Formats: sequence, structure tokens, C-alpha cells
Amino acid sequence: MSRITELQAQRRVTEQLIRRFGRDIALVRPAAYISDGAGGRTRSGTDSFLPAVRRFFSGSTPNTGFVVRFQGERQEGSFVLIGLPDDDIQQGDYWQDGATMYRVTYVHDNPRYETRAEVAAIGT
Repeated sequence: MSRITELQAQRRVTEQLIRRFGRDIALVRPAAYISDGAGGRTRSGTDSFLPAVRRFFSGSTPNTGFVVRFQGERQEGSFVLIGLPDDDIQQGDYWQDGATMYRVTYVHDNPRYETRAEVAAIGT
């Protein structure tokens, strides 16, 4: 009988979650900002389109309620995006799904068995 560690078991659960309920999501990495020398900043280059990777996304039901901004045109909801520990997800990455843009707002530290990111849905 082989024994596995708790970490190995958690990773297997993450792999099964992504395999069964995941979908291919191609993130876009925004161009970096650099100082313009006058106290402001400007974008350097263009956005980078990353290859599609199978990830688990918590779907169309946000973890928190939608908030209409004071302009009335934007809504935000909080979601979760989960990838394997070596998944390249960074704060600021985004992807478009229909009329809704999803943007990574936070990536949890220490991805031992999964890369977990908080995502905001921004759309009209």
C-alpha cells in the first residue's frame, strides 16, 4: 500500500477539479508601466497574449454581490480562478468572455498545491 502526503493529496484534488470542471482560459498580460521622467508613467510596449491553459473558474455566480459604480455603467463581482502550482497568473492579467472582462486582482502567495487568484468581473 502506498502512502501519499497531505500535500500530494491536495494537489491531486486540484488536478481533478481542473480536469473535470475547468476550461481553457487564455490570459492577457498588460504592458508594463514605466516612469515618463516627469512624475507620471506611461505604458511600455503592448499587451502580451499568453497561451490558453486549462484552469478552474468559479463561474457566473460571484462570491460577493455585484456593485454598481457611481457612474452607473460598471459592475464588479468577485470570483476565484484556480490553476496548478506552476501556473503563470499575475495580478493585472485579464481575459474577455463575451461582454464581460475578468481581471485578476490578487494572487495568493505560496502556491504549494494550487495557484489561487481573486478575480473581478468588469462589464456593463
